[in-house]
Amino acid sequence: MRLKARTIGLLLASATSLLAACGGEDKPDKPVATAGPGTGTMVVQGIVKHEGEPLAGAKVWLTLWPDDAGEVEEGGTVDTRDSKPITTDDRGHYALRLDPDTLTSAYFDGESLNFDITVFNKNKAASWGSTVWLVDRRVWRSEAALVGDSVLRMNFDLGKESITTVDSRGDREAAELPIGDAPSVLVPH
Repeated sequence: MRLKARTIGLLLASATSLLAACGGEDKPDKPVATAGPGTGTMVVQGIVKHEGEPLAGAKVWLTLWPDDAGEVEEGGTVDTRDSKPITTDDRGHYALRLDPDTLTSAYFDGESLNFDITVFNKNKAASWGSTVWLVDRRVWRSEAALVGDSVLRMNFDLGKESITTVDSRGDREAAELPIGDAPSVLVPH
């Protein structure tokens, strides 16, 4: 899959919801690149479904974890940073971007970024954690990947309570996805 991703060069997806960490939503008129240098600051992209059907209107955002989160004593508070939420399009697609230049050293060591991605729909929420690395000054990939490889992909099915991740090298993993009740106040503003 890795060789195929380089050979193909730019893969296009219909991800129409984009996010800049401190900006608002951007809804482009054309598909966005999901592989190669044209992906820019995209951290993760994918599809949200419910029972196999695309879920439009779900909220998706990143929660950044500080590098020293493991040093917080039990019961202590971890100072996380939430991105602004975006909304999945009619096909359930989303793409989250994060400009590394906007990150402080508390959340980004210059190489890797630990985050949770949260999906929220109708007072139900699910989160999944991962890490990405900056492989070029402005290109995020999963571990041991190159700029020509794909952006990390996370597909959620809230009805089937499952997640499928495809790392930048093309390795696929499926897992159960815990889903819980959550008030709408959970969604960052």
